[in-house]
Amino acid sequence: EGSLIQEMERLGLGTKSTRHEILKKLYDRKFIEGKYPRPTTSGRAVIEALEDHAERITQPEMTAHLEADMEGIATGVRAREDVVRESQQMLSEVLETLEANREAIGQEIEAALREQNYIGKCNVCKEGNLTVIRSRRGSRFLGCDRYPACRNTHPLPQIGIIQSAEENCPECGAPMIKHTDRGRTTSYCVASDCPSVREKNFIGRCEKCGDGELMIRHGTYGKRFVGCSKYPACDNSYPLPQRGLIVPTDERCNACGHPVIKVIMRGRPPWVLCLNMKCPAKEGKGRKKGKGGPKKVARKRKPKPVAVVADIATG
Repeated sequence: EGSLIQEMERLGLGTKSTRHEILKKLYDRKFIEGKYPRPTTSGRAVIEALEDHAERITQPEMTAHLEADMEGIATGVRAREDVVRESQQMLSEVLETLEANREAIGQEIEAALREQNYIGKCNVCKEGNLTVIRSRRGSRFLGCDRYPACRNTHPLPQIGIIQSAEENCPECGAPMIKHTDRGRTTSYCVASDCPSVREKNFIGRCEKCGDGELMIRHGTYGKRFVGCSKYPACDNSYPLPQRGLIVPTDERCNACGHPVIKVIMRGRPPWVLCLNMKCPAKEGKGRKKGKGGPKKVARKRKPKPVAVVADIATG
């Protein structure tokens, strides 16, 4: 990112105070991605469409010229009225070009977005395509583009970059996705009932109903949790950390008998965690941290009375 900002400075794009903000907007609008900025499919599509139909707007000289004019106003070299008039003329010509080619530009960008969000063929209807969709609340999930004829959906992690793995699962034939979060990339099948996914997400037998399996699930808004496979007949569930890799251990807590998992997160050592929020061992740790009861608050000493010496004038 630092070298990109240096290149922007060399080309006269933006100012020292705006270049970081420009990059932030490009990330927010999904035109670039990754720790080391690289263009997304939609980012490349916008540039290619503009190069085909409005090449002038893609050239750094245009923006550099506008920046230099504004700098000239600040230093008194250029008159504000002249700069405004020139800028309006320049931008009017660009807008006319964009308007004349609006339909073609829109079609190219729309096609690129479909390509960027495409994951694979629908594993249920076999006719539609599974694509990344945003709900009204902003959460993302996989859905068939033949909806409502096909209502096949799959949950997705709400954090990180989702891409097609460009291959189908060898176990069940459903599409596979690549999930990248904080530099860690994992590939897995989108079908939650796939044997490969079950092996990865299986935590243990449900101790509440005794019949179901505890599995890692994703809720409506993408949050992950552990739930019983017999839901809704059994509503047993546990919350999970929303970051990090969850590794089943096939172990049970010595204190309460509930499942134990391992959490692996970058920047700190792995740790084991009992899923039971009311585990006696957790309560014991809480008491240990607070050993000795509440802290005594030191009382403030009252200030000693100040002797007032009065000079009594004697007649």
